[in-house]
Amino acid sequence: MSLDKVTEVLKKNPKGLSITQIVKLTGLSKTEISKTITEMQSKGIIEKIVKGCRVTYKLKS
Repeated sequence: MSLDKVTEVLKKNPKGLSITQIVKLTGLSKTEISKTITEMQSKGIIEKIVKGCRVTYKLKS
């Protein structure tokens, strides 16, 4: 379920979102988002983008 919610908000924001932004948009806890992000990365669904100290995640195209 959290996987679906995270996927949905990332589809709507193709440039990527931070974990804090994903928490606000999904209403899920930061812990749950972190676990979901880790799971999605291991499955190759999303990619992590690091620009300076800013980290965002976006769906792989």
